Amino acid sequence: MKTIYFLVFVLMSFTASAQLHSKYNSAIEISGGTSRFSGIRGDLGYGYFFSKRTYLKSNFFYAIDKLDKIQASHSTIGFDLSCGFTVWNYRSRFYVNLLLGPTVSYETLTSKSEKIYSGNFATLKYGGFLGVELEVSLSEKFALVANANERLTTKETFGNRRWYANLGVRIYVSNHYPVRYR
Repeated sequence: MKTIYFLVFVLMSFTASAQLHSKYNSAIEISGGTSRFSGIRGDLGYGYFFSKRTYLKSNFFYAIDKLDKIQASHSTIGFDLSCGFTVWNYRSRFYVNLLLGPTVSYETLTSKSEKIYSGNFATLKYGGFLGVELEVSLSEKFALVANANERLTTKETFGNRRWYANLGVRIYVSNHYPVRYR
């Protein structure tokens, strides 16, 4: 029975005739992944499509990274605002998107690491990022999303370069055009 469910799931991804990247479409995205410093990251985002090739996405994220040099962990909470540009798509099922935009985050030592190190390591960082995103439509409302990005930030506390790689699901919540009055 599990084999049948798996085959149906795989076939759905190849037969979906979704127009997910349509003007005025919006989506919620939930993803998680890893980082340069053997950490974990979780994202919750919202995207809005201006056209088939252009969208704006806002993400709130939380990450915990391990710093091997000093045997400590730190946590990051932040916000990204990204512009997405579709550079290639295949039959409106597979998309390759470029992402770029500003990022702001607040980083601090975790409570376990604060017991080891004294001092104020908390810092507010801002900067920019560039990334790539792969998207596979599963149906009219769902898509699998994988992305990787590199960030450059201003302050060197905990490092100013970091990459993240995420895997998640995008749920399209509306597929309508605004009402036009005559």
